[in-house]
Amino acid sequence: MSNKFVTENASGLYGFPWPDGVLPVDQELFSYLVTRGNYGKVWEAKHLHPKGRCLADYKFEEPVSHLIKAAMLQWPTDVELQVRQYINRPLLRIWEELCSSDSVGIAGNASSSKTFGCAAWLNIDWVAAPDKTLSFVASTSLGGSEDRIWGTVAKLFRRMAFPIGYLIDHRKIIVFEDTSNADERDYTCAIKALAFPTGDEGRKAVETTRGRKAERVRCVVDELAEMEPYVNKVSINLRANDDCVYVGIANPNQGDNPHRELCEPADSRGYDSITVNDRKWKTRTGTAIFIHGDDSPNFEAPDGEAPPFPYLLTRRKKADILKDCHGNANSLEYWRNVIGFWPTDSIETSVISRSVISQADISFEPAWTGDEKKRIAFLDCAWTSGGDRNEVSYGFISRLRSSGKKVLMYQGTKGFSVDAGSVFEENLASQVIPTLERYGVIPSGFGLDVSGDGGRVLSAFIRTWQKTSGVSASSIIPVTYSGAPSERVVSSEDKRKGTEVYDRKISEDWFRLYHGIVNRCLFGLDLQMHKDVVDEICSRQYGFRGKKMSVETKKEMKKRIGKSPDKGDSFTGLWIMAEKLGVEIIADDKVERRLVETTSNRREEVVYGSYSGSKDEDGF
Repeated sequence: MSNKFVTENASGLYGFPWPDGVLPVDQELFSYLVTRGNYGKVWEAKHLHPKGRCLADYKFEEPVSHLIKAAMLQWPTDVELQVRQYINRPLLRIWEELCSSDSVGIAGNASSSKTFGCAAWLNIDWVAAPDKTLSFVASTSLGGSEDRIWGTVAKLFRRMAFPIGYLIDHRKIIVFEDTSNADERDYTCAIKALAFPTGDEGRKAVETTRGRKAERVRCVVDELAEMEPYVNKVSINLRANDDCVYVGIANPNQGDNPHRELCEPADSRGYDSITVNDRKWKTRTGTAIFIHGDDSPNFEAPDGEAPPFPYLLTRRKKADILKDCHGNANSLEYWRNVIGFWPTDSIETSVISRSVISQADISFEPAWTGDEKKRIAFLDCAWTSGGDRNEVSYGFISRLRSSGKKVLMYQGTKGFSVDAGSVFEENLASQVIPTLERYGVIPSGFGLDVSGDGGRVLSAFIRTWQKTSGVSASSIIPVTYSGAPSERVVSSEDKRKGTEVYDRKISEDWFRLYHGIVNRCLFGLDLQMHKDVVDEICSRQYGFRGKKMSVETKKEMKKRIGKSPDKGDSFTGLWIMAEKLGVEIIADDKVERRLVETTSNRREEVVYGSYSGSKDEDGF
């Protein structure tokens, strides 16, 4: 494309001798091409220097100016830089940086134009020289890629007013060359979608970028914070090309990750040299920019006026996010979606915190209706003799007198040890079942974790309980933490489905416990009386995988806190049981504050909780 502009015609726009019939969009694309990056210097040396001229002889503007004009011509309705008197400054800042730096880290809140801005730039940059440019767009997975950066790239390409090239959708590639035998061809110049999942598959995908050659090479990696450190090797693999741009996008996440590495300040103090008030800084390889949620131009518009850019953060969205976080502006989810900066020490990364439990005000036993109490229990197994303790959590389900809502009343957790040398499953069952019976739990109210042993412990409990309960012993409820999240609505505040919010079932289970606490569907949990349990349920941390919330694995947690969180797992299992047996996450602020017993001595006497009845040999 660029060669057709070598002409002796009289000067026109920007003082450049355009050939007759060149469209304005092509003029802007060419002007961008020769002013942005090393390619322009090569073109200048090849086409102008022999004639005793240089680019400075013409009146070209900054590359971002040509990018903006080309984008407005290609997408007159899809790209909005100004609505009324308001400027889409986040998008403008992204384009300015992509036009001036060859290594760019972009950090910011959700809905801040990060992905859209990069996708639009990538399209304009490619059509400026499609026969000389190889561009990659990468995310964690090609599955559901329409929801990731490739989907935005493809959508914008389809909507170009002056398209150049061809979209081969099933291959997730845009090409300039002839598309005959497209399934067999490996195009040199194209926009290609890549996936960098974790593990060996991701390493192999990164290696496919090694040795790729073109006059212009670009790579934009979305969700970079969710990838493994080796992903930044892509930049090294491609730097042999004279004109190469590497871009990493993410909502910043805690811990070491390639996005944090890419954006690390060049200052010797590293991240200690920047704060949430900074917007741009030099990195070891280029630059990084930060887009704060409050930078949204929607906040410049007064209340009552329609937001100029409804797809960016608005006052209403900000309020809704805070509501979903139950008013906790220090939660990781709020920080990530509204602020968009790396979490500080004050940000809560635990799924459940002591302040959440305290503010929920659930330590007491409320007044019940006259309905029968359904006593339940859950066993978290150690799986082997002499291993971790086997913890059983107890409680009952009943209805609040004030509202009729069905809730869980927690009454304590008891540990059981199995001596080495015994048959683990049988010994454990023989110890636990008598305590369940004394507490009033029948098989249909008892659950246990079968994730680790394939059901051996479950079988032993059924065999042992059959001696006293007969065939009803087979109604024990098996629970597994593995698998995918459900289609259930997240909470009364958040109407999304679990599959939209969580990365896997265990993450959903823990956050449903969180919502159960804050919505007061659970009572009896006391910060002091149940300190060991509280310590463990408040220790599990979470982060994000892409846009989905993800709790740390049990292995990671055990390594971090130095022990297996068996009491916390048992308590969580009890909540899972309660939900299976009819407790629903429904907000209710009208719970009647009335204790069954109010004396301070009662609280001190009961070891594992406060419920109506005398303490027995099991501590309940």
